[in-house]
Amino acid sequence: MKHPGWRAFHAGLVLGCAVTGAASAQVTVITHVSVIDGTAPAPRADQTVVVQGNRILAVGPSQVTPVPPGARVVDGNDRYLVPGYWDMHVHTVVPGGREVLALYVATGVLGVRDLAGEWPRITEWRRDIADGRLVGPRIVASGPYIEGGDVPIVHLLARTPEEARAALRLGVDVALIGKLLDQAVHQLV
Repeated sequence: MKHPGWRAFHAGLVLGCAVTGAASAQVTVITHVSVIDGTAPAPRADQTVVVQGNRILAVGPSQVTPVPPGARVVDGNDRYLVPGYWDMHVHTVVPGGREVLALYVATGVLGVRDLAGEWPRITEWRRDIADGRLVGPRIVASGPYIEGGDVPIVHLLARTPEEARAALRLGVDVALIGKLLDQAVHQLV
């Protein structure tokens, strides 16, 4: 007998693979699945979930939610489906980090917030994920740590508002700032 947790993992893996990578015209439909999404006190049984590329198009009772013609259909009977998880503090740019990205997806983590990472490599991996060349989660990233003084970790030095503006021009999603920033610089960041 299979462990009940395997059923949730399997359904999550199927959806994770369906929503990761380049947007696609392929429609995947998971039918007769129990959905746990935090909007109800108990799992919603016998649901159909329609996914196209990286977007969920519809979720509803299987009896009334249509399956689009030509869709790939996955039978979710006796399985559970949960939304993709987020890991809000990761460091992906480590030895073997590129290979680990697929493991996030395989375990249901479809989004990560990378803090203090190497910006050029993170942006390269995000492009590869978006273009379907790499399986990995959505990456929201701070890029390098922005600090106002000398500290023993890799960082961008921002002692003046001009240096802070230069650091922010990288195009980061969120700024990770240190304790040694001058008040004027801190307010800018």
